[in-house]
Amino acid sequence: MLGYHTMLYRLLAPLVRLIVRVFYRRIEVHGLEKIPAGCPLVFAANHPNMAMDPFMVGSSCDSPVHFLAKSTLFSPAPVGWLLRSLGAVPVYRRTDDASQLHKNRETFEECYRVLERGEAIGIFPEGTSLYSPRLQPLKTGAARIVLETEERNGFSKGVKIVPVGLNFRDRHLFRSDVLVLYGDPIDPSWAFDLYRNDPAAAVREVTDRIEASLEALTDNLKENQDDRFVKQLRQIYVSGYLAADPAGAPRDLKEAFEVDQRLVDAYAYFDATQTERTRKVKIQIETYLYMIDELGLTVELMNRRRLRLSWVLAHTLVRLPLLLLVGVPVWVWGFVTNYPPYRLCGVMADRVSTDLSEPATYKALFGTVLFIVYYAALTVLTALLGGIPVALLALASFPIAGFGALEVTDRLTRFVQRWRTAVLFRFDRDLATRLARTRDEIIAELRAMREEWLARPADS
Repeated sequence: MLGYHTMLYRLLAPLVRLIVRVFYRRIEVHGLEKIPAGCPLVFAANHPNMAMDPFMVGSSCDSPVHFLAKSTLFSPAPVGWLLRSLGAVPVYRRTDDASQLHKNRETFEECYRVLERGEAIGIFPEGTSLYSPRLQPLKTGAARIVLETEERNGFSKGVKIVPVGLNFRDRHLFRSDVLVLYGDPIDPSWAFDLYRNDPAAAVREVTDRIEASLEALTDNLKENQDDRFVKQLRQIYVSGYLAADPAGAPRDLKEAFEVDQRLVDAYAYFDATQTERTRKVKIQIETYLYMIDELGLTVELMNRRRLRLSWVLAHTLVRLPLLLLVGVPVWVWGFVTNYPPYRLCGVMADRVSTDLSEPATYKALFGTVLFIVYYAALTVLTALLGGIPVALLALASFPIAGFGALEVTDRLTRFVQRWRTAVLFRFDRDLATRLARTRDEIIAELRAMREEWLARPADS
């Protein structure tokens, strides 16, 4: 069974990597060097994005991982067979069917056997996937599995817990960004003596250690913080404040994540110490973003003070003809060969999703099937009309044209946004001046708050 699981897992791993690479525009993985070698592992990750979460962990680390998954995913029988063949282990939750909870004894037994073989388990200690900007309270299952495995083996197995932070910029959107952070491994041996005397206390202590690690690895909002406002604050700060100092702009997703964490901490500080000031900044930012959104503008372009109509005209005359000459045929071919399944999988995902943690998974799964079927149908039709060589050439062009169409659409959208901004600056200077003044006031206030936050008392 072990060899079969490993073989099937490794056979499907390239497909999973392809799915996540297609679905997400940018994936950064940091900390792989921290994963211990030569010992059993428990990967403990946050769970913001349903099935995309095990996909991200499984596709970013080298070794096969036995993921714990809710028992309802194992129905119907063919799906259950596939999941079990891939090494997945069912977990029976009270919220699904309380009468099945006794089966978790076998779940734990299977986890013990996996670790005793020196393999890896993947577990999501929050217990459920929710669209939430905050880490949910952790269940104790991960700690129990580790400590009970050690107890069964005389506390000599050397199991290590590897915390994994999954940070999706816009988790439900196609072609968004993902940052995967592997943290320092947790060696639970410090809790062995406590476990011998008080198992419950040891389990709780190890769970708390996992929770602290995940909080440091995730874009985790504080209690009562407004997720929407933090995103707006990030948008203004990164594109506005850092635009004045390009050298200080985040160079990768990890640096952007660290900026986000500092923003969250600063927001918590000022919300607790200067509530009225925070409220005024919040109103300013929301009003400013609403105004430029209604005008069809962007924060990034509004920060380009020297954007002139003459520059946009010259830029358009030089680049637009080439874009139209090359881009329009690519866009048309990409639309014909990709839009129907793209649109259909979006509609289907929206219909079956009940929470924003679900659409990405359904889009990826529906999209995989729909694109394969649609590409196959187009290939057969092309073969009938033009022969097999032409059909194979056409098949190779389908995904290239699809991504090309996305790029053309993005570039044309930027052309339109530049024109809107330049026209506003040229013909409605009063409005442009008011917007620029509002932006400058916000950035000046953010600068002042930043300096105050950096100078705050160490114990605050």
